[in-house]
Amino acid sequence: MKNLSAFVLLIIIFGCQKVPDHTEFWLTDPQNGVLLTMQEEVLSVEESNLPTITIYPDNTYQAMDGFGFTLSQGSALHLLGMAESARKALLEELFGQGINQIGISYLRLSVAASDLNEYPFSYNDLEDSLATD
Repeated sequence: MKNLSAFVLLIIIFGCQKVPDHTEFWLTDPQNGVLLTMQEEVLSVEESNLPTITIYPDNTYQAMDGFGFTLSQGSALHLLGMAESARKALLEELFGQGINQIGISYLRLSVAASDLNEYPFSYNDLEDSLATD
């Protein structure tokens, strides 16, 4: 039950999008077949059971240069398989700096094949029979 409480807390923290006049609560719960669905009712939890989260905006510990993800061959193949308009919309959402855009600033590429590639390879695919003289 402790893990479920932490999961629900994370959903509340990351699943609520603050909008000037109201709050929306979005939930993903794969075990119950709920995939990123806006909830009509926010979970009712007694205030005494909620942890207190204190934010000190004047305390800084580490500067963030940006955020990103790995672009694997598998991801690139999916992008190339999308309709051009859908691919453009996705890339604008990922790299855009506007409202409701993620603003990715870094991409990491694997040097050789990863487990998400179409087939394994390296940058030294030489036959074993080759010998140096």
